[in-house]
Amino acid sequence: MNSLISVPANKDWSLPQKVAFRFFFIYFILYTIPFPLTAFELSFGLDQWIVDQWSAIANWIAPWFNIEGPVQSQVTGSGDKTFDFLINFFFALVAALGTVVWSFADRKRVSYATLWAILLILLRYYLALNLISYGYYKIFKLQFPFPSLYRLVQPYGDSSPMGLAWTYMGYSATYSWFAGTMEFIGGALLLWRRTATLGALTAFGVMLNVFMMNMSFDIPVKLFSFHLLLMALIIALPDV
Repeated sequence: MNSLISVPANKDWSLPQKVAFRFFFIYFILYTIPFPLTAFELSFGLDQWIVDQWSAIANWIAPWFNIEGPVQSQVTGSGDKTFDFLINFFFALVAALGTVVWSFADRKRVSYATLWAILLILLRYYLALNLISYGYYKIFKLQFPFPSLYRLVQPYGDSSPMGLAWTYMGYSATYSWFAGTMEFIGGALLLWRRTATLGALTAFGVMLNVFMMNMSFDIPVKLFSFHLLLMALIIALPDV
């Protein structure tokens, strides 16, 4: 068993495995493009240019779903804007088309051991850095501060679902510390190959709770938390 890629290096992959790998490889390369390039983008002032290109793509796709008006990427604190859904759809569309072309052009390939290892490394570090970041903000009560006086005197029925979640998370420093510590531990374990599977399993449990919380309380980070949950599953699945 090759410990780096968690699959036998000399074993032929089945057709479904190869097709699934091609799709997710293309999709996550597209999804994580800003991750390795952020410092480069900032140093050369390319951030706005890249955002403008994504906005052009979103506006090209928008009429397919009868969405009117210009669709722009705005910094609002929400990761579930119309722009975000359209761009994720674009990633999936490119990945699907790319999978078809790749499958035809490389149909004699028996496995993708090296590319699989590269994908795992990319997902591990992307997931790890996000979990460590979120964990840090929870541990030090930066994400969920104690409810403000305005929140405490507000009628309960006037609270938004997200407001309720922020209130109960902010009220208990112990629970916020526990949630943040679990995220931090899961992220830290992902940084080392020998502990990556344990880190992925920890991350999956943590992110499943976060994703369900986002879905249940209408917290606008549903897309992002789902992707982190999927990454944890992909990292853990071979060893599971």
